[in-house]
Amino acid sequence: MRWPKQSGCPVPEGLPVNNAVSNIEYSIRVTGCRNLMMSRSFFVYCDAFKMCDVLGNIYFPFPMRHAGTKEERRKKIFVDFMGKAIGHR
Repeated sequence: MRWPKQSGCPVPEGLPVNNAVSNIEYSIRVTGCRNLMMSRSFFVYCDAFKMCDVLGNIYFPFPMRHAGTKEERRKKIFVDFMGKAIGHR
């Protein structure tokens, strides 16, 4: 799952990160995609160093994939997607 923060979908101001994560998990559960929840197929593609500066020591429950530029993030998303697709045939 990808949260396209730069394309107009930021976490709403005032909504804590934990609530955003809970909302995503709830939506997946309600739609019946339990396999997604079990596999924890969530990755955060971002400038991880910048996020750590902004969030401080707040725990974020999903692995962060550091990729500074938009193009670097696209490449990492593609590589991870292909790895999951090939690994789950």
